[in-house]
Amino acid sequence: AYYNGKIVLLKKQRKWRSLETFLKKCTEAFPYFALYQVELANTYRELVQEALAANNTSLASVRSRKMLDASFEATKLAQDSPRIYCEYIKALNATSQFDKTIELTTKAMKNADFVEWLLPYKAEALARKNLVEESDKLFEKAISDAKANKLGGIFLRIKNAYPNRKTRLAKVIAWSKLRADDSEYYYQLAIFFQALDGRGEEGQVNWDKPDGMKKAQLLLTKAITLTDDPVVKAKYYSMLGPIYYEMKDFKNSELAYLAALDRRPKDLSVLNNLAYLYVENLNLPDKALPYAKKAVDYSPTNSNILDTYGWALAKSGQYKLALKEMEKAVRKSDSPTATLQYHLGYVYHNLKDYNSALRQYRLALRQVKQDDPLKGVLENAIQTVKQLQDNAAGSGK
Repeated sequence: AYYNGKIVLLKKQRKWRSLETFLKKCTEAFPYFALYQVELANTYRELVQEALAANNTSLASVRSRKMLDASFEATKLAQDSPRIYCEYIKALNATSQFDKTIELTTKAMKNADFVEWLLPYKAEALARKNLVEESDKLFEKAISDAKANKLGGIFLRIKNAYPNRKTRLAKVIAWSKLRADDSEYYYQLAIFFQALDGRGEEGQVNWDKPDGMKKAQLLLTKAITLTDDPVVKAKYYSMLGPIYYEMKDFKNSELAYLAALDRRPKDLSVLNNLAYLYVENLNLPDKALPYAKKAVDYSPTNSNILDTYGWALAKSGQYKLALKEMEKAVRKSDSPTATLQYHLGYVYHNLKDYNSALRQYRLALRQVKQDDPLKGVLENAIQTVKQLQDNAAGSGK
């Protein structure tokens, strides 16, 4: 339990180098436990992305090899596990070894238990080899045969198979006929469209003009009508809330969050998002407080949730209570965000602790980008506090 708990914590904190070191110890202590090798491979995958983000291609190459080696070790320890074999195939695709993927998946899929798991990976490899007709046939079969909970994985393979956004959108739209009454397919389509820019007009989806958020909203609304499962509906509503939020349709965002909570009342993300919507966008801090407090009760050490609760308290005028929660949020955060530091500065400001307010405002200002609206807010707040300090000095206080 200790080992697994620490792995979960390090992953949550995204401390990949620390996790790499810890997992190496795990594999030494438990040399026959394949899942630690899988976790190590996935950690190297994150470290590859970290190296690429830093434009260090040589380091990325070294880490890719380590990812592949760890995946291969896992397969040797669990030869009958299609799930673990998939991790090795995924590593092969990630390192562009598509010929080997095609060779190994073709052999492995002679075992019927492996077909469902490996089919999308083989299709991905074929697409990357420009064997599009073969790839499409396999993706169509994978989509047709898959259980609903496997569609997300297939969509990830499609995304990797076709880097061109327009191409992959055309394909997943065309393949929607294979799952015409499946709510999960529309949910996965919505995820694809959520990343697109633009705003659509009311009415039916116009596939020829990608306007992501509006299409995602329409797709999710359709998905909701196709299921009676309250847990599944809650998942769809919890995604619909942020989509309406991005569209600045705050009333429908509120309704979506409330619908999600009606079906899944302990959803931390929804509780937190709804509370923030009330305090930040609807100017209803008193309405935010019970949702924010409930989120804190469920997760008392989460910095983001503590921040929302503190912000709701601050906006409702309860500055001393807000200060307690904000300071706790900062202590629980490895790296406080600009928003959190602005919120803490705001509380100090209203408690007339101007030196502390200035410090937090300036710390926040160092983090924000030039085009961030928070930049102007912080600059104005700093000037206001300086003026208050000057006024106090002039009056001899």
